[in-house]
Amino acid sequence: MKKKLSISIIFLTILGVGIVGIKLLNKPSIMVKGASIVTARDFRMKVESKWDNVNEKNYVELDWDNISDLTQKGYRLFQSEDQGTTWDNRSTNYGKVVKVLNIYPDRAESNTFKAWMDSLNMYNEKNEKLIEVTPVSNKDYNMNPLKYLKDGKGDWKYDVITIGSWDRNNHVKMEKEPSDYIMDFINDGRGVLFGHDTIAGDRPDVVNENKNMEKFAEKLGITFGHNYASTGQNTTHWAGSKKIKLVNDGYLMKFPFEMEENVVLTIPDTHNIEVQKKDVGEVWFEFIDLSMWGVTSIFDDGEYRSGWYLKTNENVSMIQTGHSNGASTESENKIIANTLYNLAQVSLESYADDYSVSDDVAPEKAVLTNLGGTFESFTIGINSLDKGKEYQWYVEADSKSKGLLKSDDVEETIISNIAGYFYQIDDLPTSDLSQEVESYKNSYGRIPEEKYDLYVAPPNSTAITYDTTAKIFGINGAKDADKYLHVVAVDRANNISEVTTIQINEVMTEFQITETYSDDFGNQLQEDNHVNVAKKENYSKVFPSISSYLNYGYQIDNTNIVEVVDAESVVRIPDVTKNYTLNYIYTKPAKLHIKQVIEEESESIAIPEKGKVTVINSKGGTTGENASKSHYDIQSGVGEGTISFSDIETKRKINYDFLNIQLNVPSFYQIDRVETLTNLETGEGETHNYEQSNLSLQFTASTSEYWITYYLRPVIDPGVYLNIVNNRLNVYYSNIDHFNVFIDGEKYKEFSVTNKATTESKVIDIPVSEIRNKVSVEYLNADGNPVTVYWNNTWEFVNDN
Repeated sequence: MKKKLSISIIFLTILGVGIVGIKLLNKPSIMVKGASIVTARDFRMKVESKWDNVNEKNYVELDWDNISDLTQKGYRLFQSEDQGTTWDNRSTNYGKVVKVLNIYPDRAESNTFKAWMDSLNMYNEKNEKLIEVTPVSNKDYNMNPLKYLKDGKGDWKYDVITIGSWDRNNHVKMEKEPSDYIMDFINDGRGVLFGHDTIAGDRPDVVNENKNMEKFAEKLGITFGHNYASTGQNTTHWAGSKKIKLVNDGYLMKFPFEMEENVVLTIPDTHNIEVQKKDVGEVWFEFIDLSMWGVTSIFDDGEYRSGWYLKTNENVSMIQTGHSNGASTESENKIIANTLYNLAQVSLESYADDYSVSDDVAPEKAVLTNLGGTFESFTIGINSLDKGKEYQWYVEADSKSKGLLKSDDVEETIISNIAGYFYQIDDLPTSDLSQEVESYKNSYGRIPEEKYDLYVAPPNSTAITYDTTAKIFGINGAKDADKYLHVVAVDRANNISEVTTIQINEVMTEFQITETYSDDFGNQLQEDNHVNVAKKENYSKVFPSISSYLNYGYQIDNTNIVEVVDAESVVRIPDVTKNYTLNYIYTKPAKLHIKQVIEEESESIAIPEKGKVTVINSKGGTTGENASKSHYDIQSGVGEGTISFSDIETKRKINYDFLNIQLNVPSFYQIDRVETLTNLETGEGETHNYEQSNLSLQFTASTSEYWITYYLRPVIDPGVYLNIVNNRLNVYYSNIDHFNVFIDGEKYKEFSVTNKATTESKVIDIPVSEIRNKVSVEYLNADGNPVTVYWNNTWEFVNDN
């Protein structure tokens, strides 16, 4: 088992000052889990995705077969983010001690690099500096470069070389052979960081000083002499400032010090001279608020761009620290430390950690399920599957016996897994929750744990795999069913999923039918009842009866009222998928007690044994819209005390609150008055003294019964009349001795009678069915002229009962 090193940021206290240190941990060898071999090559490599719970980021542990006869080029790690199309060098020394040779430009004041790195207090648990700097002057290096670069075996002693840092590099010159050794160092895969003005050719003296550095410009992807003109300096392509801005938030800015996203830093005055080729390497920081030589904007011609502060390309880099002669901020020192670690790309050990990986893919949309409970309080479960970013790696090993060897290409998906969830419950079918959650990110692009509604990542854990289910408790099926639940998932790399939105009734397993009971005036008749129905099952119930009320109809969720046919009608709601309010509606029967009283008896006029009334259910009295029309017989006779009421019970339509009573007044009679009582015992009511036959009565929640008495008196006029009395057709006559009866124009019967001044009558023996036809009577009046009278009414005397 190999001993491996990984880093985690810890806080140490020395002399009461809080400092940041690096802790080294022993790590066991790994097992391949999700990784897969894409291409098998010269030797094996294993990859395992890991989570650094202290620094809150992904990294990868890599192990490969040991190659026993390595050259000084050692192992170099290559990484691809596009499934092997392009490959980039990555450091093999994350968490390991990085040895640095700093070639400073001869002045004692320029020998600052070691102090800068030491000030960051990066130590392992053995109290060893993680960046170990050895300074040497440019003069001494020129005199004997191999003394400083290699050990007694001829092996490279350092991982990275830094050159600088002073304005104009203190006008020192590196000789050709010492500079060629630096190129050999680079070609063996080791890193070099160039300081301010170390590669510049903006005027003849500088070109002469730096001519042996020109070869490094191409490696880095910058020009040499781009700003030189025969007339002297051309500063229009320079850019300088006291402020720099992070323009690339990639891997270089994450380890060992994490930079804030888009951070702007204030630094000592500095600038670039040469312009950088845009399609070579990476620019990490640029100048903003330009303040030198009157240049106010960054030159950019599409191919080249000015204004760069830090640029890298593979294992070489240049930073503009140094113009202010040894001045540097702590932030600049951290940028340099990050750059050194990423330039340390060669290792002689057969394992490494890759901290340049990241999960930058959002999780899948959250899935919501019902985890059970009661209708009044159930639990909704939330889960999401994190999606990751695919990487590939291989290692090059330079062997003495077999030359350059390559490991397997190995692929692994980097997944941070779900950190937690945010949710909203409201009345809106859409939500901008993902944008709201985005605003919770701090300057490092992280969402603090305390911001989450539901946090699921295990605390202080390095686990990649764990239960990501969260629960929302206490969802009330009655109150919340029609509301919307919006959820986003966020992974530990702070990627935010799209919003999942459901209406809560979508995950409910049962629903509630709230039964209400009211009369046709909206008054509650009894307490509500609740019936739970399983999802997609049917609700079915016989219309419940209430004493002294008629079943009228039902209403579902304030839709149209459905009238029921009879008392045993069944109410159904099929395939229940939501809560319903089912209002059972009742009406009190409209009760009428009616009689017809003949106040004066006449010997010449028959006494009607029955009266006839038409009852019309109306919306607005005698002139309103009608809902129904019925005909009834009522008791009739002489003397009020001997006549009983005829009882009529009818069902009114909702919102049709009037009953219009129309009396079919017998011939030779007229209405003297009508008495209407709402309480027979107390006599409460009113008397109408009028002759019209229509009576309009309003029914309310408190008035549903009337006692009605029609008082009639005889009226005798000369001539011939036809009338229905006791369901027979009668001819009333006076002052004539002869008349003929016709049915539909055909003579039915001839009558000879005694000529009297008083009104007499004859019953015409015609069946009721034939009376519905057109009946006429012809006679001669006192002047001897023929007269015809007709019976052609609508025959409403037929009893509906």
